[in-house]
Amino acid sequence: MAKAQRVQAPEVPLEDRILAIRAECDAYLDRKAEELRQSAPGVPVGVLRGILTGNESCQCRAALNAMSRK
Repeated sequence: MAKAQRVQAPEVPLEDRILAIRAECDAYLDRKAEELRQSAPGVPVGVLRGILTGNESCQCRAALNAMSRK
């Protein structure tokens, strides 16, 4: 019986993977900021996002920091 050969999926360029991960991080931070807004009516969501992220400019690092504060 012949071995089945693995078909390699085309490699996604690193730049595209990074952009996709950054978009996921942004979406996560937006959801968390919106959740915080529910408990802090009147506080702008941008302010809450800044508090949540510690005003970190790197979306990935900011998301990881926010996840560690659960």
